[in-house]
Order: sequence, then structure tokens, then C-alpha cells
Amino acid sequence: MFFHLISLFYLWLLFRLMLTLNRKSPRAADDFIRGVNLGGWLVLEPWITPGIFEEGGDSAVDEWTLSAALGQRAHERLKLHWNTYVDQKDFDRIKAAGLTHVRIPIGYWAVAPIQGEPFVQGQIDMLDAAIDWARHSGLKVNVDLHGGTFTLTAYIVSHFFISPTFFLMC
Repeated sequence: MFFHLISLFYLWLLFRLMLTLNRKSPRAADDFIRGVNLGGWLVLEPWITPGIFEEGGDSAVDEWTLSAALGQRAHERLKLHWNTYVDQKDFDRIKAAGLTHVRIPIGYWAVAPIQGEPFVQGQIDMLDAAIDWARHSGLKVNVDLHGGTFTLTAYIVSHFFISPTFFLMC
């Protein structure tokens, strides 16, 4: 009975949230956010950039294991990817298509690397360049901390496994 009441409460809460989100925005009609995700650039995911993961062999299932598999070659390979996957021309094309925003996922390891982890550094320089490209093109940027420790996407992109019992202890 208790869990049934909780389920009903969450359904009510979801309904209220949907009503709130469906209200008319006070912004002007031409002020809508129209954006695109630049996933697979500064955070690698095998379903977006499978070619890079093939270079890491069968053990490369996320950026952690890819970096470990490539070893000394990882920095050179990822730097090549970062420098060629997106550039100013892409931002110009995004703006020309009528979009207003770009979402750029970035991992915690780009900002606060943890000693002993195999991640490669260099994404921040590319993020800085992307912000400059966006400014030049008249676009806004949403920087997404993708794969932060203790997040739902952490294991998928950063091999940071959270035991299900962790959530029961919280």
C-alpha cells in the first residue's frame, strides 16, 4: 500500500511538471532554443564514433578502456579526433541552418583528472576553441558535464561503476 501511494504521488508530480512545462513561454516567438548536440567529440562513445573504438580492440567499450587499450598512442589519436571532428565551419553551418545553441558534452576528467585514471587530457583547449567559434558564429553553448562521477552516464562513458547498493545506502 505504501509503495502504491508513493507511485501515485510521483504520477501526480509528473503530471504537474508536464502542465508547468506546457505553459506558453513568455519569450518572443523568435526566441526559442533550437540546438544540436556535438556528442562524440570531447566525450567518446562507441555508438557515435565506432571507428576510433575499433582501433582499441574488443576491450575498448568506453573512453576509459579505449585510452587504456591505446596506451601511449591514446593522446595522439584523441588529439587528432578532437582537432578534426568539429571546427569553425561546422559552427557556421549550424548557425546557417537556423539553430541557436550547441550542446557540448565534456567529462569530469577533462577538468579534474583523478590520478591513476587512463584518460587523456586536452579537451579543455578544444572547448575553449568551440566557445570562440560559437561566439564568432552567433551561437550559444551549453556545456554538459557528461559522465561525472556518481552520475547515471558515468559507467557508460567513463567506466566509473556504481554498485546498485550505493543508492540504497544514500
